[in-house]
Amino acid sequence: MGYEYRLKIPEEYRAQAAEEVKRRLPGLLERLDPDPVGNIDVRSIPEGLFICDHLSNPAIAALVFRQAIDLLLRVSPTVCVEDA
Repeated sequence: MGYEYRLKIPEEYRAQAAEEVKRRLPGLLERLDPDPVGNIDVRSIPEGLFICDHLSNPAIAALVFRQAIDLLLRVSPTVCVEDA
């Protein structure tokens, strides 16, 4: 059980975002303590990113969520957050 979100961006930015995510996603969680991070899943999806927080530390989850949004905002002017 956990919280699941889809971070979606407009279609015209998705190809560029996919490249940015491919390049930067592996380092997204590296700077954080690996134990709490094991409870958070961040995956690339065609629309942007999928995040699943398996009831991790709220501060860690918030940081990962913010970094994921910032990553997408590098290439897209908008990010839509939806409950998955």
